[in-house]
Amino acid sequence: MKVFEWKNPHDIPYKAFKPGSATIGVFDGLHLGHASLVSRVVSRAPGYLPIVFTFKNNPKKAVRHNYTHDALFTMRQKLEILESMGVGLCVLIDFSRNFSKLSGKDFVSILVNAFGVRAFVVGKDFKFAYQHSSDSNALRQMAQELGAETEVMDALSLNGAVVSSSRIRKAIMEGRTDLAFAMLGRPYSIDLQEAKPDYIDGRLYVDLGAMSM
Repeated sequence: MKVFEWKNPHDIPYKAFKPGSATIGVFDGLHLGHASLVSRVVSRAPGYLPIVFTFKNNPKKAVRHNYTHDALFTMRQKLEILESMGVGLCVLIDFSRNFSKLSGKDFVSILVNAFGVRAFVVGKDFKFAYQHSSDSNALRQMAQELGAETEVMDALSLNGAVVSSSRIRKAIMEGRTDLAFAMLGRPYSIDLQEAKPDYIDGRLYVDLGAMSM
């Protein structure tokens, strides 16, 4: 799996050589709901390159100073899981003020025209762009205008409630590890290894300033 860091919305760290199928999100913990989106993206291979757009830093921390929740998994763990699922490209968005001001239309246009995305897979409650002004229906319309398709999937439920990262975090804090494991689809573990700034298990973070496109 190739991993690229995307720092500036208008500086693209990857040159598309084939059409891609993609999903977008924080994917904190990569629980069963997230896994269903990623699996759907991967199912379109080999005709489409399976791509995941996620975040180097949680956007909630960037826009909400009172957001104090730590991630369920480290970046190392997230990348390992994505690779094991068959993802071919992971783009880590370095969420900044520039990204926070990007309109939904501009964001989708970049993914289609620069990254080569031709098929999107998102959840029904997916929101994106400036102040969460765009949703899954808006994505479908924007993508269609650019010649790309969008599949919107229903949220996954367990025991009568939607599987979510916040629900998993609450279950762990309450000691209900069986419920947390069931929603994660895997045992919860703590990563005690310190990842180097530019390398995670041999996957090089490509710095845009060092690239020649």
